[in-house]
Amino acid sequence: MLDFTRKEYPQAIKYTEGWVASVIWHIAIDQLVFTDMYMEHARRIREKYGVILKNSWKLPVVSRARKLKSTLFMRSPACYRLMRKLWRTVMRK
Repeated sequence: MLDFTRKEYPQAIKYTEGWVASVIWHIAIDQLVFTDMYMEHARRIREKYGVILKNSWKLPVVSRARKLKSTLFMRSPACYRLMRKLWRTVMRK
């Protein structure tokens, strides 16, 4: 999808990257954070999609909370995982 957008609609690449970043967050990161495979997948996500996640921070449609989460994940996936587990515990009370 990214390659197609770059080739056919280069003016829309930032929005496509933003969409891809959202998909990565909702499916890959937030769903895997509570699994045993998280650290392995986190490493691969950072290697493969790190540039897209960083570029998405520049889009005005990305919330401040998402920017904070992205920063924490990119700097330390383990700290991000701890934060998500703590947040989940607090929200259940």
